[in-house]
Amino acid sequence: MIPRTRSAICRVNQLRLYSTAPTPPPSSSTSSTSSTSSTSPTSNVSAPRRKLSAKEKSELVSTSFKSIFEGVLGGEETFEHIDTKPIFASPRKFTTLSQFHRDQVIEELEKRMKQNWNRMTPEHKRMAYFISYGNWDAREGFENNLVKDHKPEDLPFEKPARLAKGPNDIVKELPLRDLWQVSEKRREDYKKMTRRLDPVSKVVVYLAVIISMLAVYRDKTVGESEMIVGDVPDSPLMLADLKRQQEYEAAELKKKQEDEEAKKKSKAKKWYYLWLK
Repeated sequence: MIPRTRSAICRVNQLRLYSTAPTPPPSSSTSSTSSTSSTSPTSNVSAPRRKLSAKEKSELVSTSFKSIFEGVLGGEETFEHIDTKPIFASPRKFTTLSQFHRDQVIEELEKRMKQNWNRMTPEHKRMAYFISYGNWDAREGFENNLVKDHKPEDLPFEKPARLAKGPNDIVKELPLRDLWQVSEKRREDYKKMTRRLDPVSKVVVYLAVIISMLAVYRDKTVGESEMIVGDVPDSPLMLADLKRQQEYEAAELKKKQEDEEAKKKSKAKKWYYLWLK
């Protein structure tokens, strides 16, 4: 994307003004001469416009494209790398970043995690924890668990597990929880995913399915017998090419057979070969 700076705007505006500049006023000598001759006709022909160079044209085109796509893209979103120190200092700022800048933070964090973990700063550890278990994206609406100890709302079981104290203790499976009902946002997402169709939409879908099944049945059973079969006119050029190809193949086959017969004759030995030996 081409940044629109103040100097670029001024340069483009100057080019536009120069390209549409009016005719310059005549000199003093010319004006005095024209004033004395009152019978001379007035000339309305303007001077030709100055032709733009290739560089000026490219700048105008790039600026025009920039102004056109500004409304479509919805803002001047840059794809330049940012300073990640403020993001690591405050992990909640990660949710306000664009996807490009999120990928930048995650890539930098992965490089740190591939190295010795003892060299990782608390900010990097906190960011790694927030990206994995923070209350954003699928866990949006959960209670903040970055600072204080808090049991996550999306644990797969209701109660914490207990250790068996003796051999006679009975171990039972804990009841599982419906993770789609643990927060308001997840309940809304679940309703959107399982929203049923209205009666009119159901009728349209059922009709489409029935028509598709009938079309498949007709193609497999009835379609072949009802096809109109007629004599297709042959093109003379196609027939000539086909004949030429057949003649070429026949000649190649005949030549191959003759070569094989010649080889057999050359290898064949006469009956008096042993006597001459």
